[in-house]
Amino acid sequence: MIEEIIRDWIRQYPISSGDDLIGFILDAEHALSRSELVANVRVDRGDDPLSLVNAVVHFRDVGTLQQIPSFLATAWSELAYPAFQTLSIQPYVEATTLRFITANAAKTLCATGLIVATSPNYAKLVRSFNADFAGVVGPLPHLEGGVPEWAA
Repeated sequence: MIEEIIRDWIRQYPISSGDDLIGFILDAEHALSRSELVANVRVDRGDDPLSLVNAVVHFRDVGTLQQIPSFLATAWSELAYPAFQTLSIQPYVEATTLRFITANAAKTLCATGLIVATSPNYAKLVRSFNADFAGVVGPLPHLEGGVPEWAA
C-alpha cells in the first residue's frame, strides 16, 4: 500500500538529485547512527525512484523487537521534511523496514527510500514477539521477496 502512495506522490513532486540527495543521505546516516544500540549504518543511493535512499541499520543485541521500530520512528522525526511525509514501519520475520516519502513545501526537495533494520538476535526477538503477541496481532509476516539484495 505504501508503494502506491509513493507512486502517486512522485508524480507531483520532483525527486531530489545531486547535492540535495547527497545532503539527505548524509542526514540519514547521522539520524540513524544516533544511538548506542546501533552497531553500524550504511546508506546508499538507489536507482529506483520508489527507493532513492537505501539504508541498512545493524543494531547490537536489543532487548525487545519493539525497540527497533521505536528507534526508527525517532530517527525519522529528525530526518523527515515537516511539510510532507508518509511512512510505514513494519516488523517482519526477516527484518524491520521503514519505507518513506518526504518533501518540502516548495516541492523542490523530495526523497523516497527504504530502511532495513536488524540485529544479531533478531530471530530470537521475533520468536519472543510471536509468543507474546501472535494471539493479539497474529504472527509477524514474511517480507515479500525477502530482504533486498543490497541489504543482505
